[in-house]
Amino acid sequence: MSASGNAGVEGDSARPAIEDLHEFLSSHVQLAADSQEMLARLSEERLLTFGGKPVCRYLRPHMITPRQHAAITGVVRTLASAFVKLRRAMLHDRALVAQLDLTPQELHLAFVDPGFEEPSPSARFDSFWSERDWRFVENNAESPASIAYCDVLSETFLELPILREWTGQRGYRLQTLPARDRFMAEIERVYREFRSNRGAEFGFNERPNIAIVDWDGVPTYTEFELFKRYFEERGLKTVITNPQSLEFRDGRLWAGDFPIDVYYKRVLTSELLQQPDTAAATVQAYEAGAICLINSFRAKLLHKKMSLALLHDDANAHLFTPEEVRTIRQHIPWTRKAVEGYTNYEGRRIDLIPFIAENREMLVLKPNDEYGGKGVAIGWDTSEEEWQRTLREALQSSYVVQQVVHLDREPYPYYDENGLGFRDLTADLDPFVFGTDTQGILTRLSAASLLNVTAGTGSVVPTVVVSKS
Repeated sequence: MSASGNAGVEGDSARPAIEDLHEFLSSHVQLAADSQEMLARLSEERLLTFGGKPVCRYLRPHMITPRQHAAITGVVRTLASAFVKLRRAMLHDRALVAQLDLTPQELHLAFVDPGFEEPSPSARFDSFWSERDWRFVENNAESPASIAYCDVLSETFLELPILREWTGQRGYRLQTLPARDRFMAEIERVYREFRSNRGAEFGFNERPNIAIVDWDGVPTYTEFELFKRYFEERGLKTVITNPQSLEFRDGRLWAGDFPIDVYYKRVLTSELLQQPDTAAATVQAYEAGAICLINSFRAKLLHKKMSLALLHDDANAHLFTPEEVRTIRQHIPWTRKAVEGYTNYEGRRIDLIPFIAENREMLVLKPNDEYGGKGVAIGWDTSEEEWQRTLREALQSSYVVQQVVHLDREPYPYYDENGLGFRDLTADLDPFVFGTDTQGILTRLSAASLLNVTAGTGSVVPTVVVSKS
């Protein structure tokens, strides 16, 4: 990895395999047609849908080499270690926490003991990836989606006729990167810690009852069904429910007549707390120590986009090892809170707000705590008028400014009524993180500047490690 944040490994690239697959597709068009039909059919059968639409519409996975996978794993583990140190420092330094702009209730809940040490048993580090550059732009520490989607989609891809024939005839091997088992191991580890810390008074089951909790009708509901099936296959009683159906009584949290041990929180904290009556049972149970909340409310400390600014700030460099500082500099773009005042940019002192106003082409403005691309203004893709309007809004709200990451495009194949086609798309690379470990990667494709399926512009493809057998 170079100091520029290069994502490649010198002399190593997946491009030869990609080009070979594309050539194979072009000479086996009927296989492509059969594979597209099969992908659509299995997506429906296997719940690989998002808001009723298939999560994937393309015929090749995102490919990385074994050496690239090793480099990715190393970088993610180093960043995860730095995030853990930052979070621990926050618990002893309210000046750090003050920079996050937590609401009063978020702040209160962040300092309620969740009953276990690691507040985010699962997280996802969202990054923009190419073989020439690689930068992390968000830590989805609160409610990372797509672990189950990615596992099932990866298994499905290996069944597609075009990939079976290509790997068989051309001598390639595709290794999937399943993450559900690693997540399950983390749930079990955290629950043992929680149960040990809480003692026998609550009567928690040795094998936990799990409630998957989010609003009715969310587009990710099919993933909840995949997780319910997965948990039940491992002997864990599981329900899918919503926050308003929960009741805190007799010292336990209930979904109807179902006592909850592990509350798998897919509902976002900010949305939940905006409805105090609906949130009341969850909050009461959490404050009483009566639920193992995964991820806990303390996850907000790192979920805010300001956590990347704190990582990047020279004032906090003493918290990290030299290797962690180098990795932060290489792989996290310059990030600051969008507020009046002076700061440093590439070794020089700047007046931040005039700098943002005058350098639209190289910057991005983002709400400190939103998802799905809401409120994001990408300078080079935004008019001057829109940029200045977003900057004014940022000064009245809680925003961060970040150095833009320029995205490469690469062709992805698909088959439709016009035959085989290739579409130039940008890809991100979002490794799943469990404590300071990583397993599995979400990759989203988009023709737009925002790579986000929630925003309606993207598609998911599995990430696999490609090698010659």
